[in-house]
Amino acid sequence: MVLTVVVSFVPGCGPLLGISDPTPADRGDGGTDGSTIDAPPPCVAGATFRAEATFSVGGTGTAIAVGQLDRMPGVDVAIAVGDGVQILSGNGAGSFTRGAKIPTTVVAEALVLDDFDSDGDNDLIVWDVGGTSIAEIRQNSSVVPSTFLAEQPLTGPFSSLQAARSGLLDGNFIADLVVKDGVEARPFTSLLGTPGTFARGANAIAGVAADDALVAVADIDGAGRDDAAFVGANGDVKLALNTTQFGAAAVIATGAQNQCVAFGKFDEDTSIDLIVGTAAGGVIYRGNGATFTRSPGTFPAITGSPMQVIDLNGDGRDDLVLATRIVYQCAPAMTGAPGVFTQADPIEGSTAVLAADVTGDGKPDLLRLVGNELKVRIQ
Repeated sequence: MVLTVVVSFVPGCGPLLGISDPTPADRGDGGTDGSTIDAPPPCVAGATFRAEATFSVGGTGTAIAVGQLDRMPGVDVAIAVGDGVQILSGNGAGSFTRGAKIPTTVVAEALVLDDFDSDGDNDLIVWDVGGTSIAEIRQNSSVVPSTFLAEQPLTGPFSSLQAARSGLLDGNFIADLVVKDGVEARPFTSLLGTPGTFARGANAIAGVAADDALVAVADIDGAGRDDAAFVGANGDVKLALNTTQFGAAAVIATGAQNQCVAFGKFDEDTSIDLIVGTAAGGVIYRGNGATFTRSPGTFPAITGSPMQVIDLNGDGRDDLVLATRIVYQCAPAMTGAPGVFTQADPIEGSTAVLAADVTGDGKPDLLRLVGNELKVRIQ
């Protein structure tokens, strides 16, 4: 599980965007009719967090992931630091201790964490963004605390690596990969008989251009295997459905800016929906399996990238974490309509951040990566 949204918070529960900044209404004659609120009042209770704690990484981090990395109690953190991956061991209460640094020959600028050899422990995929090398580093589960085995490179060639995302691609219930470089997107399926290795797909995913960005790997159509979504340089959002293999990527939405797209539950049915950040604001496309229908209207708060979907305040509705704000999903304006995204809390930018439950209480916590420090806020 990897979340790559950049988030930070001021102490306590920050003011809602616009609520603390009333704007006088213009009467049309140069005067005003008094103050009006330029954003609606809160429609849900926002998430609240304890004071932020800071932990030394020991190097400048570029990406962050969380999981079980030492076979000891508590969720741990993996941070890409260029010449390796730094592990910070969690105690289950929101405190972290700098542990082993895993050296890498691959320049570790980005990472994915999942159980790729089906032994119950998380492993790492690391790569050099814009480079040609990507490799798996398996966790050695035979000792406690765990160590990590030697890198196992994925079979290339690769050119200008952009992204890798884990998913269940072949029906074997073992984490696989979709890898996107400057030429193509291609599936890599885990080989359980030879743990830590991947079978390179015979074919690249059709319909994916060189400058398309891989933004999601998930079971979007509900058919049981993970699909792949991309955003083109022209703002087209493309979806490649995966049945027994990937079909050609087809356009399902337009106008996306800066890869600002995400999938989640944005209405009250059971299908996965899509939200797209456009020049005019966020647009909801309501899903119905593999088809998506644009809903009227826009949400001005839905701009910026990246965008993470997560129920941050525990009300059962998916919220959005963007580069500069959290936007909460409120109930539909009327029964059967999509959710409303008008309540926002401001956030600051960071190198990378993870929203995940690191204390085991079912509430997502916030981990910011800022230079050589990990900053943690427990909910």
